[in-house]
Amino acid sequence: MVDPVTKNVIVFNGEIYNFQSLRQRLSAEGERFDSTGDTAVMLRALGRHGPDAIRELRGMFAFAAWDPHRRELLVARDPLGMVRLVYDMEDPGGEGLSLSGQDPFEPRVWVIGQVMFDRWWWAFEANVINECNRLRRERGKDVLSLKWENRTFKSVGT
Repeated sequence: MVDPVTKNVIVFNGEIYNFQSLRQRLSAEGERFDSTGDTAVMLRALGRHGPDAIRELRGMFAFAAWDPHRRELLVARDPLGMVRLVYDMEDPGGEGLSLSGQDPFEPRVWVIGQVMFDRWWWAFEANVINECNRLRRERGKDVLSLKWENRTFKSVGT
């Protein structure tokens, strides 16, 4: 989600239980919302209060929030770790997606791990996959591939 006011971006999984009270406080501080959900409230709180806003969140969550003005990426999860936060792209139990640059809207900075590719191969444009394979070859890794009925299919552009 992209905040229409701050232009901050968030990738979020989970639920913020106290988002309605946070929304009321932010509204009292002059904030206005187009959305009624918890993600918009959390994103605006982070934009307004930075990492200090995390202390106010009650729920189970993991997120990565990008502030394009500060050029900072804030990554956090709930204190009990109810929602997994995976950042190692070769983690065999994880999702396997990382950014290798500053701008998350630039496809060339996306680095897809094999686990992520296994699950979401259909969601990525060919240029993203090709760039990931180039980076994987530079690191001595195999290119992204799919296995189906004992056959291996190499990804596009390999």
